[in-house]
Amino acid sequence: MATLKGIWDGIMKYKTFIVVVVSVILTVVMLQTCQENKNLKKQIEAEKAKTEQNIAALTEDLKTYKDKYDNVGFIKPIAQLTKEELKQYNPDLYAELEKELGTVVVVEKIKLVYVDSGYVKNFVKKISDNQYSIGFNYKSKDGVLDIFGRSTFGVFATPSNDIAKYDLDFTPGVTYIDTAKIQFGLVTGIRQDPDNIYRIFVKPSSPNIHITNLEGNVVSDYLNLIPTTEKPRKFGVSAYLGYGATIDTKTRTVGMGPSGGIAVTYTIFSFGSK
Repeated sequence: MATLKGIWDGIMKYKTFIVVVVSVILTVVMLQTCQENKNLKKQIEAEKAKTEQNIAALTEDLKTYKDKYDNVGFIKPIAQLTKEELKQYNPDLYAELEKELGTVVVVEKIKLVYVDSGYVKNFVKKISDNQYSIGFNYKSKDGVLDIFGRSTFGVFATPSNDIAKYDLDFTPGVTYIDTAKIQFGLVTGIRQDPDNIYRIFVKPSSPNIHITNLEGNVVSDYLNLIPTTEKPRKFGVSAYLGYGATIDTKTRTVGMGPSGGIAVTYTIFSFGSK
């Protein structure tokens, strides 16, 4: 009984201090729980965003668009799959990824076709007796295609039934492509649209270039769809100044008042996100 009475007297003597400590602990626990709920909510939202991103990448077709200056481009959502997922859903793109050196952040695969038509002025050149060639040098108006070559053929004159006329017999030869050059540019990148979907955009340097297939994958957290949290340091030494429970060392009574000093701290939770 004496022991219980001593405990009770101790509690009553320091009841104010005990109430303050318990209140602080309960407040800390509640705030920590709120912080964990916020982090969990962020993780759920991030997973939802990643799922929507990958669904768009797998289901949305290649589309054309015009930029601010009416230049035609092509867009398609980019996927964010792990290497294992990429191997399962897009083995061709995975194979290209495996060929690369270093750490790959984004891998893309573009297929295109160039369509052009035009004409050239020919010039005939005699090669040898009865052998001629027609040279040509074609340059497309957009500067993408440049072809230089010649076609050979034979011409033989034989007397006709009319003494004053000759029949010409043409024999086919060979067409040589001496040089063929294709030169063009592609502007490509990743943008986030108003629907929060990230898309690859490709703008060719010529309207005669058409993108027929476009696919890509982010093999890291480059898009920041899933936030990464860094574990804070728990222990530290810091100065403090505030208002709280104090103990009078002479009277051993607990009261409330200003306090300050240097202390070893342990971080239970932190506010905000990095």
